[in-house]
Amino acid sequence: MNYKAIMIALVAGLALSGCSVIKAAIYTKEFIEIGEEFGSTPVTAALPTDQTATYNGAAGIGIEETQTSGIVLFSDLRANAEFGANGGTMNGKLTDFVGAYMADSNAVNNNPASIVDLLTHADGELALSGAFTDATFEAGISGGPLTLDDKRIAIGGNVTTQFRGAGAEALYGAEDTDGDLTVKIDGAPHFGSLEFWGKQ
Repeated sequence: MNYKAIMIALVAGLALSGCSVIKAAIYTKEFIEIGEEFGSTPVTAALPTDQTATYNGAAGIGIEETQTSGIVLFSDLRANAEFGANGGTMNGKLTDFVGAYMADSNAVNNNPASIVDLLTHADGELALSGAFTDATFEAGISGGPLTLDDKRIAIGGNVTTQFRGAGAEALYGAEDTDGDLTVKIDGAPHFGSLEFWGKQ
């Protein structure tokens, strides 16, 4: 599922009415802008020490229910990292979800702007947490389930996470169910992917 194309189309939603559309557009605009700023930035070579950092950003989730149906979700990201002499810890949350169930995901992929008619609020939140000794580490994801319309969505496992920039100015995470992410809709496993960007 090409949820990044949907994200790009949603930026135009900033000019549209509707709380869910505006939230999704704000999240996706933030996600795209941070990704453009730090996407080619190297992983942090030397982590800070004795420092606390707060990261703000956004996340996108794409889930394939069947070959022709799927779900997209967008959320706010807030995370804190405690850097010490021997590494540190990161804790964060994905909150204030909006999303859409697509009975015909191929139609939405062919016309990403059509997602605006499907967006609605999703209940629940997810937590991120991990300990690190290097700039690349595994962050566990827990919480939920998320509820979108009548769908209960459980997301767990681990997300490969990186600090980016000379001073760890950005936080990036990505994983899918071919890796360590687990995604279930109403208790049944499905393919899905999660990606997030945050910056200080």
